[in-house]
Amino acid sequence: MNRIMALVAAGLLVCVIGCVGDGTFDIMDPDGPAADPTTYTGIAQQIFEVRCAKSGCHIGAGAPLGLQLDEANAYDLLVNVSSEEVPTLFRIDPGNPDDSYLVIKIEGTDPRLDGRRMPRDGPPFLSSEQIDNIRIWVSAGALRN
Repeated sequence: MNRIMALVAAGLLVCVIGCVGDGTFDIMDPDGPAADPTTYTGIAQQIFEVRCAKSGCHIGAGAPLGLQLDEANAYDLLVNVSSEEVPTLFRIDPGNPDDSYLVIKIEGTDPRLDGRRMPRDGPPFLSSEQIDNIRIWVSAGALRN
């Protein structure tokens, strides 16, 4: 009976340690839960790194217009930096997603860019939820966390 009680107690301890806020079991994740997708870190890790830099496009010295979107460089190359294509717009204008070049470019609906959205020559690869997360981050001041 003591052995059964010890196994039950160990199981409960593993569940308490391994369960994350959304109820999913995450004890095997060595990095812990993913960063909030509406923060710079979450966006950099879950969107820029995975979709933009690792696609082979916005990474390294050959990145289009020098816009490297790996986590180490993205913030400094985006926030309060004039766009090369439309210099009257910041790539990210903190607090103003509707006038942030990156948001306009990934939505592809603004007449200032004549419908030229990213990625070029391909279907959109960001979900509406991912675009909303970027808009939330920009609206909140595009803070670096």
